[in-house]
Order: sequence, then C-alpha cells, then structure tokens
Amino acid sequence: MTAPSMSPGTPERRPGDPIPPPDYELVRERRIFGSVVRAEWRGPRGDVLEWTSRGHRKGRAPVVRPAGAGSSPRRPAAGAAEAGPASPAARRRPPVFGFAIHDLTWWVAVAFTVGSVFFVVGAAGAVGDPASWWPNPMYFVGSVLFTIGASIQMAETARAGRVIMAGGGAQQPERRFLILRRGRLDWNASVIQLIGTVLFNINCFWGMSMSLSHGQEDVRVWVPSTVASVCFVAASWLSVFEANGAWWAWRPRRLEWWITVGSLLGSWGFLLSSLAGFFLGGQLESLVTGVLGPHGETLWLEYAVDGVLLAGAIAFLIGSYPMIPEALMADRRGPSPSGQAE
Repeated sequence: MTAPSMSPGTPERRPGDPIPPPDYELVRERRIFGSVVRAEWRGPRGDVLEWTSRGHRKGRAPVVRPAGAGSSPRRPAAGAAEAGPASPAARRRPPVFGFAIHDLTWWVAVAFTVGSVFFVVGAAGAVGDPASWWPNPMYFVGSVLFTIGASIQMAETARAGRVIMAGGGAQQPERRFLILRRGRLDWNASVIQLIGTVLFNINCFWGMSMSLSHGQEDVRVWVPSTVASVCFVAASWLSVFEANGAWWAWRPRRLEWWITVGSLLGSWGFLLSSLAGFFLGGQLESLVTGVLGPHGETLWLEYAVDGVLLAGAIAFLIGSYPMIPEALMADRRGPSPSGQAE
C-alpha cells in the first residue's frame, strides 16, 4: 500500500495515468494505490489546470487557475459551461431535485436512490414483522435497481478516458469491461460494485423463497449476500479515496464526502446484517442457540439482521441521494459540485 504522494516534476507516465494537454507540465499529483486521484499541470502561458478523478468521471471539466491568480476563485476550463456570477449563499445551496435525463451520472444517482428506498421500506417492514414475506420482493427490486445503477456507472467510467481536454470535446471511451486495471481506482471500484450488485440479485432472488433449508439458505442467500457486501465495502472505500484524495478526511460541507461516506457506512451495514443472518438461519443456529438460549437467536440475531440492514439501507440512501444534486450542479456549471475550492 502506497501512501498518497505530492510530487513535482514530470515522471514517466504509468498505466491508467491521466494524459494532460500538450505542453502542460506536471506541478503536483496525489496517488492512492498507484492511481492518480488529483493532479495539477501548468500550461505554457502559466495557467494551472486542476483535475480530479471523480470530477473527470462525472463529466465535469477541469478547472483552470489563471497565471498569477494564486488562490483566487477558479474558473472552468475552456469549453465547459460557465456558471456566471453566483453569490456564496447560492453556491452553498445545491438543487434538491431535478431532471438531467441526458446525463449518465443522473441516471446512476436515481437508480441507486430508488433502490435504496426499496431496501429501507423492506427492512422497516421486516423489523416491524420479522415473519412477513413481503419485504423480500422489495429487496429484490432494490437489488435489480442497484445492478442497473452499477451498470450505468460502469458505462460512465468507461466513457471517462484518460485524455484530458482543456478545451472540451468528446472523450475516447475505453471498451473493455469487467477487467481490473492498474492505475484506475475509479474503474476498479465500478467493476467491484457491479459484481456485488449481481450477487445481491442472486441473494435477494432466493430470499423470496420461503421453503429453503438452513443449508440452502447458507449457499443461496447468506454466502452471496456476504460476498456482495464485501464487494460494496471495498468499492465504497475506493470511492472515498478517490473523492477525498486521502485515506480519510472530514469534509461534511462537500457533497462528495456525504456520497462516499454514506455509501461506505451503508455497505458496512449490509455486511454486518449478512453475517448476522448467516449465524441466525444457517448451520450454526444450534451453536447460537446454545450460547443465547432456546429463544436467544430470535430475540437478538433476528432483529439484528433486519435492524442493521435498515440502518445500512438508510445510510446508503443518505449516500445515494446527494448524487442527484451533484449531477445537476455538474450539468449546469461544470466545476466542482461543492462550488468551492478544494
């Protein structure tokens, strides 16, 4: 594991590195797991081009700090949509909801948000009545929406090639899918999350069956659910690294922080719920019963499965919904979704 680095100069380009416009010289960069997540280049006229991996993937143009501007407000690169004058108060108020149906980022946000709502409703119903069957179809619909969102996110990531165009223009998409790539933190996170959503489809499909034995539940429900949750946790951690440019950061004023941290906490909720479900319904039920008593598993673990899943679903919803304002702000302005400098 390589710590984030800030290194001046013009090092040899590695696989997956962003390619700046011609005649731009590297000022500094930040790498995590060998992947560049933030970088700055100086142009031949002294202007500084600032780039982030997440912003590039979400279709936001890089920002340019004019020569001699210091820490003055930045402007989007040529070819990006200019926002026009905006007060600080306006910058702090992202749109609550809106439509950008031409934008892949917006569709990713809607799919994950609606899928999270299905999980919240299903888990709330399961907590209220653990013996009820109807929450299971809610989980399945939510998992399908997660897969749709992850598939669109994979297309979004493929569209974001590594060539940076300061003057705007179309990117050359990468066409290979489902292959982990060196130097592409965003790509690897998208692939891992897509795999996790497919496993959730399997888990939630079999979860609708009310006639499985304990052994069948282990193999068809809880094992794929646990592996899927591990994939979600791994993908969420990579997204945190990509968005913050660090192993951890406290930036609650930024939408990106809420998106990535909410998704990470929700993924941990899914994982803990899956582990609790394995102990409750699988082959280890007798061991649990022996430790907690004949009704111990019902009184504790059954509520743990649904209660922790509900908490995780709410956290994942908190992380998913801000992607809608993020997509709308990027669609209208082009620069960073927070409207503020890094």
